[in-house]
Amino acid sequence: MAQTVLDTSSASLYTILFHFTWGDSHVARYARYDSSVTVAGNVYLPDPTIVVKAQSQQGTVKDDPWDIWMSRLLEPMNTYARVFPHAPVKITISEIVPGNAATLRTLFRGQLTGFVLNPDGKPDRVKCRVLSAKSLYRLPLGLPATTTCGWIFGDQQCQKDVPAITLTGEITNLSQSGKATWIASDLTDSPSGVLDNDRWRRGYILYDGLTLMIRKSFVNGVFALVDQPPPEWLNTGSGTMAFVPGCDGLLGTCRNTHDNEQFFGGVGIAIPNRNPIIGEPDNDDQTL
Repeated sequence: MAQTVLDTSSASLYTILFHFTWGDSHVARYARYDSSVTVAGNVYLPDPTIVVKAQSQQGTVKDDPWDIWMSRLLEPMNTYARVFPHAPVKITISEIVPGNAATLRTLFRGQLTGFVLNPDGKPDRVKCRVLSAKSLYRLPLGLPATTTCGWIFGDQQCQKDVPAITLTGEITNLSQSGKATWIASDLTDSPSGVLDNDRWRRGYILYDGLTLMIRKSFVNGVFALVDQPPPEWLNTGSGTMAFVPGCDGLLGTCRNTHDNEQFFGGVGIAIPNRNPIIGEPDNDDQTL
């Protein structure tokens, strides 16, 4: 019997959904489908060219990474796949039979950890690797016996009130000298004495979910950064960026700059400046 109508429908009823989130409120949703898909009021834009390589998950302590191939022109790839730093991008990959909400099932959750431009020689394409939350955990296995503090500045052990000493402002100029990036800032509130370099070592600037570490403060509102900020950071408006001080973990910085010596976390002992057997006690001896 002759077939008069060719069935071109997909052999699978399911379509794959990709839900990206990054920064303060950025969201992008795509469906590997030839038309948009609406799930719980959220619209997933069609992109039948997205490819995902799923890995089997064994329920162990570390899940295998997934790879995604998609257009470099789509969000968030148009800003993520550049030379500039980017806010962490989280992704949820699901599957659903379009029009049947009961079939929705989450396949994988993770965070983008890198990209390759023009994979397989295809221009305007990008390949991204996604690691699961299990793979991203970094659990300490003990407390190192060192003379530097191991606490995270402002955490429960440190107890320094970091939000109270955070400044706000905007970046008014960007320049580069060698590998270092220099920025000029217009700080909303910069009382005298709070821009000294000791206070800003390992501090950072926060904007729209992205943090960039401060290398040095030049006291006059000019900072050197470890990484070059994206061009969108320039002239964002008064008070839009957070300038967060840091700590290098040294006892002197904890005591003299942050007045927080009672919570210092160093547990080792420093080399004394005298012979501990025959020498006389020294008021400057700072062993712990």
